[in-house]
Amino acid sequence: MRQILFITPFTPCNKDAGSNYTKQLLEKLSETNQIDLIFFKYKDDPSYIPPNNVNVVYCKKNSTIFKLLDITLFPFLYPLFTVRFNWKIVFKIRALLREKKYDIIYFDFSQTFLYSKFIKHNHKILMSHDVIYQRYKRKNNIFISWIKCSEKWLLKGKSNNIFTFSIKDSQILNNIYHIPSKNICFFIPDDAINSIPTKIQNNITFFAMWKRADNYQGLLWFINNILPHITCQVTIIGGGLSTEIQKQIKSYSNINYMGFVNNPYPIISNSKALISPLFNGAGVKVKVIEALACGTPIIGTKIAFEGIDYKFQKFMIEASNPSEFIHAIKSIEYTIEEHITFKKKFLKEYCNNTILDWL
Repeated sequence: MRQILFITPFTPCNKDAGSNYTKQLLEKLSETNQIDLIFFKYKDDPSYIPPNNVNVVYCKKNSTIFKLLDITLFPFLYPLFTVRFNWKIVFKIRALLREKKYDIIYFDFSQTFLYSKFIKHNHKILMSHDVIYQRYKRKNNIFISWIKCSEKWLLKGKSNNIFTFSIKDSQILNNIYHIPSKNICFFIPDDAINSIPTKIQNNITFFAMWKRADNYQGLLWFINNILPHITCQVTIIGGGLSTEIQKQIKSYSNINYMGFVNNPYPIISNSKALISPLFNGAGVKVKVIEALACGTPIIGTKIAFEGIDYKFQKFMIEASNPSEFIHAIKSIEYTIEEHITFKKKFLKEYCNNTILDWL
């Protein structure tokens, strides 16, 4: 049984896509490996109950004050890369390395990459969930050169094995930084795999963590520009929606905000479409992958479909403006047989290259 040291900047849980992937990865790794885990936890994060063979060696309390203090430790790096840096964790990792012979050290998300610069090991994995340079370039961030230099420096390293979630992201890292990486696919949750469409309803669905600006800005755009022109039922799934937006949607009789749902996939699989009006962001959108795994078409912007193979484009309906979204929503009509057939095709062809295959 191999020994793995796993450092992640978030609490492994199912409240958002990235944290849920980490949770699933730990569960799958723990089946054949012994894992020592270091993670960060906000006060309102759910408790993490580790599976067998996962040992929590350190849980770092997190808050806005702690993040601001952490940023001051490395002022020459862009703050996103330093908000989880703590010297105590560096010393903790070094102490663990003296005690145990780890086969792999896994750095999860860009916020943990700085730790790898202080650790000597022959097998370090850096999991880049998205390319930070691309994310902020789209926002016309005035510090884009600073971001680029910071990310390049953090990714560089003789023992670094870098992974991304798409060929597109690997190409960006190669073109911008001349750094090689391997691309892998996400894990599909068992609940999504087991959610078989039974009756396609006149319902379109939103699914996201609504605290993220990219998500709630797209939802607001939809409410203001699309919602007044459609009559089908609209279901919004996911926690973190602001009180202001909740008040705004109450004036519409055909919209239902459900908040966090432990298993949203039966709702998604029986919807006629998932809606994803994203205008910023980077990386592969997990909600799109999971909707495709449910056999549900997606109506979204070009950014929503980035990094996903075009062989699945039958169920990826691209729209870029209000009229295109309205037309797509009103005209989309796939039979339940088409939903089920696509679901089988997607599950067969997508889930064949995970991080477990490389490890």
